[in-house]
Amino acid sequence: MIKKKKEITIDKLAEMVQHGFEMVDKRFDDVDKRFEAVDKNMAGLKQQIQAVNNRLDVQVENNYRINRLEEAVERIEKKVGMK
Repeated sequence: MIKKKKEITIDKLAEMVQHGFEMVDKRFDDVDKRFEAVDKNMAGLKQQIQAVNNRLDVQVENNYRINRLEEAVERIEKKVGMK
């Protein structure tokens, strides 16, 4: 069976190309929306990480102070003969 070659007009070809570009544009719009969501999530994660870092900084400072107080108590205990 021999298929007859179908003739395509320039206008029909232009419509097909335009439709293809419209589909690509739609897909890129969807990708842009996804990236916007990812950017929003990343901003939230950055804020959470900063909050955790701030708490860790406070904890490190507190641990340093506790260690200094423990050392001072040990020195005092030695001076008064408790150890």
